[in-house]
Amino acid sequence: MIITANMATIPERISIAESAVVSILPQVDLVRVYLNRFDKAPAFIRDNPKIVFFMGEDLGPAGIYYWGSNKNEYYFSIDDDFIYPPTYVQDHMNFLQAYNDEVVVTLHGSIMNSPRITKYHSERKVFRCLKTVTQDVVVHIGGT
Repeated sequence: MIITANMATIPERISIAESAVVSILPQVDLVRVYLNRFDKAPAFIRDNPKIVFFMGEDLGPAGIYYWGSNKNEYYFSIDDDFIYPPTYVQDHMNFLQAYNDEVVVTLHGSIMNSPRITKYHSERKVFRCLKTVTQDVVVHIGGT
């Protein structure tokens, strides 16, 4: 199975998106970038055979899942404004393999406080990706 990193971005964020791509590129077999509102692909994307891109309708952040129906791959959804540490993919692969590839791994998610919530933002416990992860937690809603 191949390992892919998949991102959506917009023209206003392309410089930080380039940094994100550069940080993840050595860790995966292929990077895919969905280009929202672009007239043409930036050179660092166009000129790299390890990067695939698509320019279509403006899907916003959902463009990150444009390639989501592909099978037989480890599909990493990545943000365009993060710099990924050099062990990011391997750390996640180790976790996936510890659970026999039967889980979705995320560093951001929510647990709903009750089965019938009326206020999404106030009736949940949030685990944020910008905090240190200290334990495995099963969540109701995983983030990207």
